[in-house]
Amino acid sequence: MAKVKTVKSLSELMALIVDKEYYIRYTSNISADIRRGYSLNHATGQSESGLSVNDLFADTPEVWAGKEKAFVAMQVADYSFMFGGKRAWVVSGAVVGHGSDNEPLITNAQVIAEVTADCIAECKALWEEYHEYYMWRIKGWQREGCTLAEAAAMTWDMWLDRNKAEGDS
Repeated sequence: MAKVKTVKSLSELMALIVDKEYYIRYTSNISADIRRGYSLNHATGQSESGLSVNDLFADTPEVWAGKEKAFVAMQVADYSFMFGGKRAWVVSGAVVGHGSDNEPLITNAQVIAEVTADCIAECKALWEEYHEYYMWRIKGWQREGCTLAEAAAMTWDMWLDRNKAEGDS
């Protein structure tokens, strides 16, 4: 595999993926995965129709507009439990279906960059802090008739405002 870019922070990741349909994949051997071209369903042991990935772009941009950093942090953090002994890669490819967890499956994967443990830790910390704040707010928004997606977006705005105010003092 040719030398690829190394992404060391969430800011670097955001700059890399702007206006792109890129994905993240956790694996111990990205070259072997790409040569094989498919993932195994861990529940059944069956081959899937492509490599399983997590998208780094929102398929509901109207909900996440202005909150892309939160979305990317969530996507990176969501599967970071798989990071143990593996590396994280930003990849591109053609979606051919969805796996058993409804994750995208891609073919013709191309490696764009490697994501460092520091970047993953930053994403996890941001998402965990936001999620903790979000969990107690969400119930109030839903009682007022908001959908989960609307409540998530509004809560992110409030969380950003709170953190901005704390940083200004």
